[in-house]
Amino acid sequence: MDNNDENSTEDTATAVNHSNISNTDGRRKLQYHSRYPEDIKIKIKIEAMVLAAVVVGALVVSLLVVGLSNNTNIFWLNDVLERLVGSSIPKFLTYVFVGCFGTIGGATFSIKWLIHSVAKGYWNEDRVYWRYFVPLTSCIISVVFTALVFSELIRPFDHKEFGNWSVCIWFGFLTGYFSDSLIGVLNNLSNALFGTVKDSKPGER
Repeated sequence: MDNNDENSTEDTATAVNHSNISNTDGRRKLQYHSRYPEDIKIKIKIEAMVLAAVVVGALVVSLLVVGLSNNTNIFWLNDVLERLVGSSIPKFLTYVFVGCFGTIGGATFSIKWLIHSVAKGYWNEDRVYWRYFVPLTSCIISVVFTALVFSELIRPFDHKEFGNWSVCIWFGFLTGYFSDSLIGVLNNLSNALFGTVKDSKPGER
């Protein structure tokens, strides 16, 4: 067997072995250069830094919430909140704490999709707004579901469980991460409470 035949056999074996490797993103072995132009790589890096900053910021705020909950020198804030929103400090801080981890859950979801879209070559500028706003909508959804639990309209568990920080963490994170699915739940809930608006012909209303 000459060298050419030997090299051909090795290339074939490499190709066969390579075909069994997952997560190649359609690349060949040692094809490591980015497929994106420089200006797009800058935008991707900015997006990644913004999402990372959202996670860090939400964690910082959640730590401040824990600190406030143990501070006995802010009794005046309790009276203010009681008059404004009818909530005491512990309940108000629960909303903030759950909202923080809802934001983290949404940001985690955005980061996951950013990683996959960049690696597989499907990153596009039109999806940037979606990934930026997912953490915000996730925060809102987590707070709304917390309010639903406190109001006892839905009862996945006793709202008294929110006195445990661990419960607030997993509830906020999961409602934030799966906020898209929970929007569907809210839609079903609104249909059950208020009914649906059916199409009608002009003049029938």
